[in-house]
Amino acid sequence: KLNLIMYEALCKLGRFEDAMPCALRNLAGSDFIGYYTDAKERVKKLLKILPKENAYKIIETVSQEVDRTHYAMKFHFYMGQVFFELRRGNEARAQIATALKISPEFEPNWYEMGRIKETFFHDYKGAIADYQEAIKLQPMDFTNLQPYRRLLRRLRKSDSDLALKLKMLSPTR
Repeated sequence: KLNLIMYEALCKLGRFEDAMPCALRNLAGSDFIGYYTDAKERVKKLLKILPKENAYKIIETVSQEVDRTHYAMKFHFYMGQVFFELRRGNEARAQIATALKISPEFEPNWYEMGRIKETFFHDYKGAIADYQEAIKLQPMDFTNLQPYRRLLRRLRKSDSDLALKLKMLSPTR
């Protein structure tokens, strides 16, 4: 709560670099859906305002602090989502990879990594493997099944489209 109050006061004063650690700590301690959604929005706002190099230094400093607490996995997971929403694939992948190292049994980490690989890197085999891992951990979670099935259908369709194109181009036709 104190981090949120400080964040708001510092933003009103235009001290965005000082507000960033407060926003990041607030994100790390977020537990409820509406609360972490608001916390993610505050971090995204500051990432859009601050120079990239300055913001990343602050994130690294706060990350080292948070990594010594039980909030570490959640912090990196949320930061991965923040970077995903900002279309920063490398940063999103790095944050989710850290979350996976901390908690490989947390299936949303695998789902997020699959989304990142599919969306930013077009690593469809890697995405499928990550979705499969999420499904293995939570077989009844349809959030994981939908992108997995969609991606499999898309790959099958592209394979058949490619086979048809090759057949059309074949000189023996």
